[in-house]
Amino acid sequence: MATAIFRGYTKDDFVVASDGRMRNSETGEIWDNTQKVFRFGPSKSLAYSFTGQIELTPVQDNHKVVLDFISQVRETVESIAPGGLRTLAKYAERFSELVCDALKRAQRTHEIRLPEDPSLVPGERGCTIASILIDGYYEGWPSRVNVRFYC
Repeated sequence: MATAIFRGYTKDDFVVASDGRMRNSETGEIWDNTQKVFRFGPSKSLAYSFTGQIELTPVQDNHKVVLDFISQVRETVESIAPGGLRTLAKYAERFSELVCDALKRAQRTHEIRLPEDPSLVPGERGCTIASILIDGYYEGWPSRVNVRFYC
């Protein structure tokens, strides 16, 4: 999912905006109404957005979704209250561990089709599967975290 995301802060608020484009890598079909920005559970002060391959499919069947990052992240967000951890980075660390566990479970049960293009960012290892960008006010402080899942 090639994505254009704007993430900005003002004195009193923050804004996260995205395009809606998604291309099917097998058929080349394009949609322009894909949601990529989500409210962080009941919190009105945090949002997360996605880039990358958000639906992982088996090598043998590209129509069956083995791991849907959007659904998995939604479940994970609902299972961990954002408060209690001092910083958004600490929260994201805990959050990403749970999403990684789901990814590992999916990889144990299926041979998953994963991206093969190396990261274009100097110094980043491997191929990026998906990135989750978290923005907003955590414990009253403007905060931003990028979580990258890679192979």
